Amino acid sequence: MIQQTPGADKFKEQLRESLQQETINSHSKNIARHDHAYTCGDQNGMVYFIASGQIKRLMLSPDGKECILATRSPRAWAFALIGIHEYLKRYSGDSMANQAREELAERLLKLYQKTRIDEWRWYEGGLTYCNAVLPQALLMCGQWIPNAAMSEAGLESLSWLIELQRSEATGGHFVPIGSNGFYPRKGERARFDQQPVEAQVTISACLEAYRITGDKRWRKEAHRAFEWFIGRNDLNLSIYDPTTGGCRDGLHPDRLNENQGAESTLAFLQSLLEMRLASNGDCNAMSNPPLELFRRHKLNPILTAADWPYRINSVFNPAATLLPDGTTLLLCRVEDRRGHSHLSVARSANGVDNWQIDPQPTMMAEPDKYPEELWGIEDPRITFVPDLNKYAIVHTAFSHDEPGVALAFTEDFRSFERYGLILPPEDKDAALLPHRIGGNWAMIHRPVSAPRAHMRISYSPDLRHWGSHKLMMEARRGS
Repeated sequence: MIQQTPGADKFKEQLRESLQQETINSHSKNIARHDHAYTCGDQNGMVYFIASGQIKRLMLSPDGKECILATRSPRAWAFALIGIHEYLKRYSGDSMANQAREELAERLLKLYQKTRIDEWRWYEGGLTYCNAVLPQALLMCGQWIPNAAMSEAGLESLSWLIELQRSEATGGHFVPIGSNGFYPRKGERARFDQQPVEAQVTISACLEAYRITGDKRWRKEAHRAFEWFIGRNDLNLSIYDPTTGGCRDGLHPDRLNENQGAESTLAFLQSLLEMRLASNGDCNAMSNPPLELFRRHKLNPILTAADWPYRINSVFNPAATLLPDGTTLLLCRVEDRRGHSHLSVARSANGVDNWQIDPQPTMMAEPDKYPEELWGIEDPRITFVPDLNKYAIVHTAFSHDEPGVALAFTEDFRSFERYGLILPPEDKDAALLPHRIGGNWAMIHRPVSAPRAHMRISYSPDLRHWGSHKLMMEARRGS
């Protein structure tokens, strides 16, 4: 049974206007996966899909012309091709869909061949939005039509785009084309505003390239684009907001966009889903080993007691953060020859080697002021708090009263504002969330109570007085 959308006439007119502006969204990719369908208007109107996910028409207009083939937008073609591709995985014998795919793919290839020059390996005279969807569509078609020229063009254009969207800074984080002007071929490239949808389509395209080629380079590029969401970007700020589950609408030159709209949140969630499928091996059509979520670095251990400029027993359990200049900072727990711990800073341009370690302990226990630190301070967790423009350091204070949770703030990791004990023993392994929830600060921690230590979340109006404790995750018996 075909489902009708309310307000069909109004929606139909809006859709026609959208098509005239040569725009189309990526829902075709997702709708084709489902076993039901939606239509806009009555039987004389514009039809998307019918029951059982089959494509009855490729957007038929009242005069019977195929709207998608009548458009001139390469992105409209590309998004439609991705939807058709998903549909043909199940209904490969549909001649209309196959013909539409071949015609649209041929258009994309001819456009690329006409526009491409060595210094501009692209389909158009400018880079705008959702750029990676163009090579992704051509890669899919090259693989399944099949057509070697399409595959080659898709890989070449995607490789060019990937390098263009790589920062010149050490490590080369992902930098999408900015929406405030985009990038005309003979003009100036816009660095901002950076939008989540650009990371999402890049992830999809890179994982498609990996599925087709088996080249692990493309998995790495997908990871690099995904890291943009979680802070590896021009501002070193997380676009994804773990306190709400939403995603910011973009990155401005000096700040995050405060909005968390549906498009941005769905872009993050779709990216997360695709990355998880890849890590589980579902992305792996070439029978390569599954992508691991975490990989031990070949240079481990990257820091040992022998690296320290003064005599220590051991170094372990560091907190990590990225500074605004891209430097990786580790705040390490260092155990001295007495067995007492203090905190020490190590800095590296790439987070792997050439560490610059503070010549003296960075943050020492002060038992005269804070008796709960009699036996040292341990196991730091760093959170950058935008509202305060400071780094919060939640750590463990240890004494004969057993471990408790302590808090300090810093702007430069040289001077510290210490709050002392904020959660009494026996409690540890705490981390402060970067944003308030319902007007209150929130902290995850692990109080110890027999027989098990569960994870809890607590709230505070002022970072000093904590309450409204709630069970967050129960400990399980076993290893």
